[in-house]
Amino acid sequence: MAENNKFSVFTDWKRKLLSERSLAAPDGRALYLYRLNQAEFGELEALLAQWLGRLDRVGLALLPRLSGFSCLFVLYGSEWWRRRFDGSHWSWEPILRSIGADPHQWTQGQRSECVRLGLQDWGLKPREQGALRFLGTVAVQGGLPLELLAKARGRVGQLLSQVLTQARNGSVTSSQLLDWVRSLQSTLPKSYRQDVICTLLADVAWTVLQLKDEAGLTSSAEAIATLNQKILSWRDRFPLPIDDSHAQALIEQLIRDAASVRIERQSICLPLERRLVSADDGLWSLNSSVTLPDSLPAGHLATLFAVPLDDLPRSGELAVVVGETRKVTTVRRMAGNAAFRVERRPWGFSGDISACEHGLHLAAPDGRRWSATAAKGESLDDELPWVFSDEDGLSRFLRQGSGGVPATQALVALRVDWKIRARDGSELTVCGRLNAPDRLIYRVYGSTDAWNDAGLSCRIRTGQANSTEDSYEWRGQRLWFDFQSPPMAFRGLPALYRIDQNGAAHKVDGNPGWSVLGTSVHNGAMPIGPVSMRYPASGDVKQRARLAVLPEAAALSMRSCDAGAGEIRLENWKATTARMLTEGVRMDLLRANAALVLSLSIAAGSRPPERVDLEVLWSHTTVPVRLRIPFPGQGVRAFNANGSELRPGSLVAAERIAGIRLLALDGGSNKAITVELHSANGNRARIHRLIVQPGSLGIEVRLQDYATDIQHLLSADDNPDAKVRVVLRIGDGDAEPFRIDVARYAAKLVRSGQDIGIEDRGFSMLTADELAGLPMLALRLEQPGDEPIRLDQRSSEGVPRGCWAFEPEEREPGCWLIYPGPGALFPFRPTLWTVAGEFAGDGSLAKAIGLADPTQREADLDAVISELAVDFRHAGWTEVERLADQVGHLPLATLDLWRRVARSPTGMAALAVRFGTLPRGFVERFDQELPFAWETVSLGAWRQAIGCLERQCAANFGREAGPVVFRTHLDSRIKDLVSGHGALHYLLGIASSPHFPDGPRQVRLLWLHGSTNEAPLLLEETSALMRLRQCHSEDQWPTGSSKILDRARHEPNVTRFMCAQHFGYPDGAINMPLLLAAQVATGDADSWFRDPGAIHILREHRAFDPEWFDHAFNETIARALACALLN
Repeated sequence: MAENNKFSVFTDWKRKLLSERSLAAPDGRALYLYRLNQAEFGELEALLAQWLGRLDRVGLALLPRLSGFSCLFVLYGSEWWRRRFDGSHWSWEPILRSIGADPHQWTQGQRSECVRLGLQDWGLKPREQGALRFLGTVAVQGGLPLELLAKARGRVGQLLSQVLTQARNGSVTSSQLLDWVRSLQSTLPKSYRQDVICTLLADVAWTVLQLKDEAGLTSSAEAIATLNQKILSWRDRFPLPIDDSHAQALIEQLIRDAASVRIERQSICLPLERRLVSADDGLWSLNSSVTLPDSLPAGHLATLFAVPLDDLPRSGELAVVVGETRKVTTVRRMAGNAAFRVERRPWGFSGDISACEHGLHLAAPDGRRWSATAAKGESLDDELPWVFSDEDGLSRFLRQGSGGVPATQALVALRVDWKIRARDGSELTVCGRLNAPDRLIYRVYGSTDAWNDAGLSCRIRTGQANSTEDSYEWRGQRLWFDFQSPPMAFRGLPALYRIDQNGAAHKVDGNPGWSVLGTSVHNGAMPIGPVSMRYPASGDVKQRARLAVLPEAAALSMRSCDAGAGEIRLENWKATTARMLTEGVRMDLLRANAALVLSLSIAAGSRPPERVDLEVLWSHTTVPVRLRIPFPGQGVRAFNANGSELRPGSLVAAERIAGIRLLALDGGSNKAITVELHSANGNRARIHRLIVQPGSLGIEVRLQDYATDIQHLLSADDNPDAKVRVVLRIGDGDAEPFRIDVARYAAKLVRSGQDIGIEDRGFSMLTADELAGLPMLALRLEQPGDEPIRLDQRSSEGVPRGCWAFEPEEREPGCWLIYPGPGALFPFRPTLWTVAGEFAGDGSLAKAIGLADPTQREADLDAVISELAVDFRHAGWTEVERLADQVGHLPLATLDLWRRVARSPTGMAALAVRFGTLPRGFVERFDQELPFAWETVSLGAWRQAIGCLERQCAANFGREAGPVVFRTHLDSRIKDLVSGHGALHYLLGIASSPHFPDGPRQVRLLWLHGSTNEAPLLLEETSALMRLRQCHSEDQWPTGSSKILDRARHEPNVTRFMCAQHFGYPDGAINMPLLLAAQVATGDADSWFRDPGAIHILREHRAFDPEWFDHAFNETIARALACALLN
């Protein structure tokens, strides 16, 4: 026990562990790489428990003073995470209790210091990125939990495969990988959807990509052998057990998949790729994915959705819909570029759903919708053989039905009730089974025949050099209503087109054959109802589909009577009858001329369903056509992301508006429909007129489309309980419009002695189960890297009381933020609880945050922000990123730090371009939630930030890689900023021009443009100014800018760029972008950061006509450049 009277039990055990691994001392490797076996883990646990019991009188707080305790405690914690974490709440408590320790004997600071010392003994440091600095470090050092790998190995593999598939389409950073993993974590078991798990999975994906680059892997066939030769210990890089064959099989498959990916220039817009993926147990799965690029040419998007180029919206929601599953992203038009910026996210599916049609939908904020089928996204026929490649381990889908394959062998997925035979000289072997849908997988070589008892037959031939990867598409007057079965419907018979590898469409030779389902009637007159189509009409089948064919004059319309009754009219469908499948809905049938009228109603006092399911039948067939359409009730209804209905007057937290839909039915009246957003005091409003497209059954409003306007109106009100009223109005009559309120929070917290609780109003809004599951966290702001404390809720006879024990006398001194955890279903207003006493902050930012005097706190925060703005490697940036990780889900107005950054032009420029790990979308929220506008950041501030970024990349990545990372990251950040704020196009182009090869030439061209652009902007009869006035001749122009205009006209370098003519009330909207551009060009825009009221006026003027604002701002920047006002 003792050596020279020193306690050495713990150090002796550590020395023995290292000796057995031929190590004299720790070498800085991750703790999971010491690969403790079960016996060693049990021995370590017993040792710690034994001495904790013996030294109980000493107390847990003093044990770290014993030599070796801290390092063994950290090692034990990391192994406990890997071996025993079962998805429950991740905290120190179960680790400590497993060795007989009382968690309450340690303060948070004492525990953190013990962990820091323990990591230091192993040659490690607490992680600088992400939340949960110490607890998260211990988990990352342990690796992925074995329980997760055992329960969800398949889902983990699918998630990582989707992330790696998305990563192939251009450069990617580790922070992007983490964002993508977080976006897919819903595919994991619910209890494992934690940030630490996401970090570990992102590390696995990053390691795969690094190994691919380091070893120069280009083919899956020899990928593992190449790694074994070039990087001997490559398996040790993964946080997975090397003795787990399943885990190693997962890693090897990911390596092969990444190695087989070839980056190709896509000539088709958003194509679908289907693949077969083999598991180690002989089962295969069918996967599908759409890879999103960084940007999409506007022409490609217009062609895809068959919409005129000029009709494309400035921004919109792009979605892929497969069955009942919907995945979305956002697209924004890029200023000065005929393209849309795409927010890249993994779009992938697995199992039965991958065989369904993959529909693409583009939705504009004004209510317009466009739909198309993804290229190669037609549904796979449930009868025909599916043919996949069998080269380079990729197993890509090639075709269904008959056809040739260039390669010498292929994989065929065949229904179990089909027969298959290899022709002379050919080979056929069974190599597995597709588990969903159920099919056998054959490897075929040469020519193979397949057939079923229903008379369908196909021939698949390999080694056909002239064969191409074509797909087929049915084209005609498609109806994009929600047809359930068959899933496609057309007016008239559609034509079949062959789509070649370049996306060109060629009408097939000959006519497809057809037969009406459920009848013996076949080829003859045009079919009506559910139809089976095949090509060619006879012989081996190449393409087959089930669809609904309606008469060419068919139409579907609705007429509303009241909220609980209405009519659905099937005009010219020639249908005989219909059946209602939705319970609780009464249907009466009436025939009116050529229409089948369905009168729907519900019982008095009942709530109508959002949608109803119908079956429509014809006299000549026993098979119905099933479709789902909105219930034809009059008025507006609202639904949250879970599909639950929101009543008029509901209160919604701003962070919860994603997924909220307002469904407006005008009863076929074609009345004007508007969305109105009003501030609480009624002095500010935004009004948007919606467009009801011809033939649509109603209009769906997604509240997320108006998130920026909502946040702007909230930020204009200093009251933390401010609200924005959302009004959806149909027509201008006496009908009561639909209203809901949006606030930052749904309730506030109140102190009661040593407890903190939800106010009575909020308490009454929650059920006992909802209250019990509400996470109440406390974080000491001076130590943002520490894991937050989860407060215990008090209860009475097992029923939660809605108050939580904070007990300040047991907390360390400092400024404690009490707040709802991420994902809390009930967002309440956070509150600060200051615990008196002396505390030592780790840095200047922590000390500034902890100051009690608000004036001094703001001054110190401003000083720290100034330091951060000029040094991107400043230690304070780590604290900024930790705070963003820990409490970034809260409204930005919660923390003084974010409010002060928004008052600093150099601070905001630094936040925008720095290379770091801020959560996705965090920076973009500043101009929404705080009184700040990106257009007010001066050219000098951008130049300074870009220079700091260049130095940061050089220091972090070295002389060779640094410039590459710098230019790639800067280009990405500029595109992101400009896609959301088109006015920054020329400004950021000038600021970044010295750092890109073509930059100086582009600036010279812009100088020439700026010397001649005043007339087309302001003076000519066809100028942009004249178009602005004509477009809004009947509109109410924004007001409130007279003082801003008066001040600007006294600035010589500003007034020269303003419009010389005075038009009265339109002057504000005309001149606001002109004067602001001149100010940011000359560095005179700091006054905007001292006047929040002016920011709100600026926002209203930009919202009046964003196209004019962005165009006029950019043109004025060019004019200022030509006038030599920019260095």
